[in-house]
Amino acid sequence: MQPARRTVATSGRRHFGRQSSVCCGTRRKKRQQPTLSQRARRRSLVDARAKMSSAYGIDPNDPEAQRAATKIQAVFRGHKTRKTMRAGDAQDQNEPTEAELAAEFRADDKELCNAATKIQAQFRGHMARKTTPKEKTAEDLSKEMEKLDAKEEVDIDLTDPELHKAASKIQASFRGHKARKEGDPKEGGDDGKAGDSGGASQ
Repeated sequence: MQPARRTVATSGRRHFGRQSSVCCGTRRKKRQQPTLSQRARRRSLVDARAKMSSAYGIDPNDPEAQRAATKIQAVFRGHKTRKTMRAGDAQDQNEPTEAELAAEFRADDKELCNAATKIQAQFRGHMARKTTPKEKTAEDLSKEMEKLDAKEEVDIDLTDPELHKAASKIQASFRGHKARKEGDPKEGGDDGKAGDSGGASQ
């Protein structure tokens, strides 16, 4: 004999022996029923497999038969793509020539001029973002530093304790920036305190 189920009433609904999904704040998704076309497609696949196995003696679950079917499908898709590409090339030949386009363009049409300007600006921006400047190598940076040194001579006292503090502070802030950029959780408090000041004076 089964124990009696308790009825729990929640917001006007009756639930037998389990907690309501509504009272927990979450809703359960109903499983969507397949549409009529999906059911028909499934039925036709099952029928096709049955016909194939009975007519040709091919087992649809055989891995070799599946590989062969995949190969046939790939070859057909390639054939279909090449056919559409050839049709597209034929359509490209029917495009207007530059002279025909120039005849249609009027310089006094402001809307057309604004549209052309907008397209050109978008394309220039795309090309500028696409072609990023190449990163400078160490040799390029050293050459630039030599050029700067030749232009202006700066007299810095390397034994000044304030200079060491400033260098340590710069190094620590850069290490923190680098750690935050890399997502490293280590952002220790003693960045650049002890051994870094010696590196600045070299």
